[in-house]
Parts: sequence; C-alpha cells; structure tokens
Amino acid sequence: MFHVLSRFKISTKLVTAALGGTFFVAIMIASQVAGNASIERGLGSALDQQEIARLAIAAKAEARQMQVAVRDLRLAKTETEIGAAEERLAAGRRAADQLCDDMRGRAASTESKARIAGLQQAIDAYAAGAKRIADIRLRIAGEGAAGRSAWIATMEAEAADLARNVPCRSRRRSTGRRTES
Repeated sequence: MFHVLSRFKISTKLVTAALGGTFFVAIMIASQVAGNASIERGLGSALDQQEIARLAIAAKAEARQMQVAVRDLRLAKTETEIGAAEERLAAGRRAADQLCDDMRGRAASTESKARIAGLQQAIDAYAAGAKRIADIRLRIAGEGAAGRSAWIATMEAEAADLARNVPCRSRRRSTGRRTES
C-alpha cells in the first residue's frame, strides 16, 4: 500500500487529503440540513396538534355557553328574555363553528377530521334542539298573555323533554367506576 503512495508527490497527497476532508464536511452539512428539516416538520405537526387541543377545549367551553343559554331560554318568561337567550345561543354557536373551522384547517389525519366532523354535527344537533325549545318558549310566552294555562303546561312539559333529550357531547359519560368520597 505504501509502495503505491510513494510514487506520488507530497503535494498530490496533500491535495487529495484536503479534497477528501472537504467532501466529508459537505456530507456532514447536508446531513445536518436534512435532519433539521425533518425535525422542523415534526415540530410543526406537534404544534398543530397542540393548537387543535387548545381549540377543542375552547369549543367545549362554547358548548357549555350554549348549554347555559338553553337553561336561560327554559327559564325565560318574556319575549325579551327569550330573545336575549337566543342571542347568547347564537353567539356560542358562531364561536363553536369558527373553532371547528380552525381545527379542520389544522387537522392532518382522517381520524382528527372525523372527530371534528362529529363535534360539528353535535353542535348542529344541539342548536337545532335549542331552536325548537325557543320556538316553544315563544309560543308559551304568547299564549301566557292569552291565559291558556292547560296548553302552556303541555308545552312546558314538551320543552323540558326536549331539553333532556337534546344530544350534547360534553355531558359526562358513566365509566362504571365508583369514586370514593
């Protein structure tokens, strides 16, 4: 091996060693750039998932606002109180819809998109049920002035039944476990 190298001049050997070193440094830099790009993509994906989780928590808070608005709607006696509760309900729905749109834009997996679609359907179903309750409450408020108490009692029962049966994803599900108090 040394016999082969002895045929070359020292300058040729030095140039060859320098070019080899430069080549290896270039390979290390390219490896670093590729690794950094991969890490950046992973970090971006993790940040998107974190933002989706934050938006989901905010959407749940808006769903709670919608529930409070339905409670206010059920307790309302006058048309102005009913109108105010409907406005709060509509504001909660708009905010929840906007949050779902933001989540949908950030979601990458089909599983996340399916969950967001399910959340949107639950919000729509809850808003539709709340709209029916509002219509009943408006009829009750109108009939209350006319003095039709038997009909009002029937409508109150229907509104209460609707409120119990309106689908809501944020209600706690039974886990079958008992908690010690």
